Amino acid sequence: MTATALTLPAEKPGWRGRVDILSAALGAVMVLLALAAVPAPLIAPYDPTATDILAANSGPSPTHWLGADDLGRDVLSRLLYGARLSLLGPTLIIATATVLGTALGIASAWLGGWFDAVTSRILDFFFAFPGLLLSVLAVAMIGTGFLAPVTALALAYTPYIARVTRTIAVRERNLAYVEALRSHGLGGWAICLRHLAPAVWPVIRAQSAIAFGSALVDLAAVSYLGLGVQPPSAEWGLMVAQGQSALLGGAPWQSLSAGVLIIFVVLAVNTIGERTGNTDTAGARA
Repeated sequence: MTATALTLPAEKPGWRGRVDILSAALGAVMVLLALAAVPAPLIAPYDPTATDILAANSGPSPTHWLGADDLGRDVLSRLLYGARLSLLGPTLIIATATVLGTALGIASAWLGGWFDAVTSRILDFFFAFPGLLLSVLAVAMIGTGFLAPVTALALAYTPYIARVTRTIAVRERNLAYVEALRSHGLGGWAICLRHLAPAVWPVIRAQSAIAFGSALVDLAAVSYLGLGVQPPSAEWGLMVAQGQSALLGGAPWQSLSAGVLIIFVVLAVNTIGERTGNTDTAGARA
């Protein structure tokens, strides 16, 4: 029993170290992708809307590294420009959902009573509507484009963050140190901002990272259906849709490149988010 207990600690750090390296590598690639998207007009080899019929559906070449679409537009340039909206959209969705969800979750846990009951019913209402359905309704009211689906998806993801936040905040609120702080005259706002918010943040950070991938897929699906970003703008979901006919004709460069980027980003943020959650859990147990 003693020998076994002594060997386990020596094995776990090595496994965690390998996962940390993987997470760091994925995070570095994500940062590079974001840094490439911001100055896209400076580094893209072509104008993403410039057409060249002679190069239509051409494969990778020294002229077009990732080929050209059915209008002869450079796929690499459109991917770089498309990364701006494809990454900005989920960032706005998750940032908004995290701020609203964390605020509602902590307020519900602290105030309780009728406020908690009303908030829970409102969250249940939004739980009943899938994000894509809310996006369709928002597009019907506001119109196609970038703003409507981003707003709808932000509302759709808020209940998930709020529920997790409330669960952790309720547990923290019932701990002895909170009562000690109240007995020393510390107000509710101060306790929530200085103690409850930091307590829930590690788990919310991991949940938000994982939700980022889901938001990216949902936003890409909206664009794929033609309800999001409109041509000739570049966006990864829209590029997958626009490349369908060429894909069936033996020229998969546009759809394949955009689809691979979507898959990579989702896998990367999920891996980083899960690793963050595991590290926070291990730290809490320690």
